[in-house]
Amino acid sequence: MSDTPQRPRRRGRPRKALPVEGGHHHEGDRRRYIELAGQMEILGFTEPDDLFLQREEWLIQQIWELAQKRNLIELVDETPSDEN
Repeated sequence: MSDTPQRPRRRGRPRKALPVEGGHHHEGDRRRYIELAGQMEILGFTEPDDLFLQREEWLIQQIWELAQKRNLIELVDETPSDEN
C-alpha cells in the first residue's frame, strides 16, 4: 500500500434537475426543455389518433406552463376593443 491517500471517486450528475429553492433557475428549465423535446419525439411516432391527441394536448400544456413560469407569455384579454 502507498502512503498517499486515495482520490475520492467521481460521481455523475443526477439525471433530473433537482428543484432549486428560491428564485428562478435557468438550468432546471433547460433540463425540462430537454425532457419535453424527448416527449415531442415520442409524439412523432405515436400511431393511434386518440393517443396522439392526448399526448399532444399534454405536451402543449407542459410547454405553455413552462413559458408562463419564465414570463415568456402574457395572458391577454381577447375581447376586441371598439376603436372604429
